[in-house]
Amino acid sequence: MVFHGWRFLSNTKISALVQTLADQLDKGDKLLFLNRTDVVNSDDEEIIGKWKQTNFAADIIPEGQEAVTNESGSFELTTNVIAKIKHGALVTENIIRRLDRLNKDLGSNQDIADLTNWELNMASSLVEGCRQRVNDLICGMQRDKYEYNRFGVKLGTSTQPVVWGMPADLKVTTGVDWSDAVNSTPITDLQTIIVDTAPDNYGEQYNRVTMSNRAFKYLVASNEFNNKFSGELRFAFGTGQINKKDTVQMRQFVANLINVEIEIYDETFWTRDNNGAKVRARVLPHNEVILSDSNDDNNRSAMYFANGVVTEATVGALHGYEGFVSGSYGPIAYYEDRGLNPPIVEVYAAMRGFPVKVRETCTARLTVGSGSNWN
Repeated sequence: MVFHGWRFLSNTKISALVQTLADQLDKGDKLLFLNRTDVVNSDDEEIIGKWKQTNFAADIIPEGQEAVTNESGSFELTTNVIAKIKHGALVTENIIRRLDRLNKDLGSNQDIADLTNWELNMASSLVEGCRQRVNDLICGMQRDKYEYNRFGVKLGTSTQPVVWGMPADLKVTTGVDWSDAVNSTPITDLQTIIVDTAPDNYGEQYNRVTMSNRAFKYLVASNEFNNKFSGELRFAFGTGQINKKDTVQMRQFVANLINVEIEIYDETFWTRDNNGAKVRARVLPHNEVILSDSNDDNNRSAMYFANGVVTEATVGALHGYEGFVSGSYGPIAYYEDRGLNPPIVEVYAAMRGFPVKVRETCTARLTVGSGSNWN
């Protein structure tokens, strides 16, 4: 916050760069759930609540008669925590020295090019880090199950996770683990929700199933799949006659059996545990399957990510720091001088928000196994 007049290490510049990248940088297939969910600037009440409203059909009335007025919607409190999504990067001493030379007009054109690329790459990394956590949260909302415990911040537990109100009959644990090829019934498990529970009880028409590659391999290895597939083609395949390593073709076979899109998603991201060790985490657990309707993609009447005002922006503006604007929605970015022993400059990106599920039944979760076969 102390680098007034510098071409680089400017809060105004880095925050504008991060916000521009957040709007324009392609999310790609890796951020599957974020890609399908609108990010909506929201007030705090909306972030920690859930919009509850019954939509009534309009009445038919004669001319001149007053229409019946139904109650408007309201926010139902679901949590008292608004997640702050924030991470930082160290600006090395070597970079600081090169920036200082440039600030004194001692740098070369190559320095300018190198440091411009450095700043762009750093901003891209900050945006990507925030997006990965938001994608993780949105997946948790679609699963109706999220927990986080790191550095004193705790959201839910393994026995009492954060939930978004999914009905119990839409979050089902299969009777037989899908890793049991002889006794499991993965096709029936999926069809029970897609054909019976979802439409009969809630009017939902799920047309997409998202699962891990491991879950999919267990599905196509099952006797039930082999029997139904052979019955569909009216041909009895011998052992080893179906190339189950051809994932694209096998996905189409399964899709034809249950009349939905089959999607395999195995994205992971890097994080750190409470001991500071770098660990890789999955977005969608191996043993969980999400059922959804593609018509709800980027549909705010189904779900969205409520993006809040960042507290750092308000506090920074109160102190008169360069680049801070009170009331700014995330993500914002800023530099911070952490002292001289050792000389440390850090750059941070921050946002606040939480996924909001407007229609509790717009997704379903199937837990298809547990234990060592899924680790």
